[in-house]
Amino acid sequence: MSDLRHVKLPLTLFNAKAATGVSGAIPVEYYRHLMVTIAGNATANLTVKCQGSLGITVANDAAPTFSSAKSVANMWDYVAMYDYQDGSLVAGDTGVAFAAAADVRNFLINVDGLKWLSLEVSTYTAGEVTVILMAADNK
Repeated sequence: MSDLRHVKLPLTLFNAKAATGVSGAIPVEYYRHLMVTIAGNATANLTVKCQGSLGITVANDAAPTFSSAKSVANMWDYVAMYDYQDGSLVAGDTGVAFAAAADVRNFLINVDGLKWLSLEVSTYTAGEVTVILMAADNK
């Protein structure tokens, strides 16, 4: 039964977050699948984006500082997510926007080859968002 998917315990990245900011860097290189649930309350007016990195520089695979600007010395970029609802691709630079309406969204994060992952709340003006990450592999 080694081919069964093993889901790791959920990791809460944001719990009723009511401000801009980024989660801590999460090591993801050993996971095949990353699923995220993003839940905004009725007044949520914000955007959630996914950030990924192969390492801080070409020669250093340590986690970048996701809260700082990306650069040659702090290498990261926004990462696309697939919407479980309709299979559409959400571009990393675009993210998932909430506009003052309660909603719960589920996504598969494209982590092929990535070592580090973080999620970001940006363009915040109101409300709260909760983000839960689940990782799975086939071991």
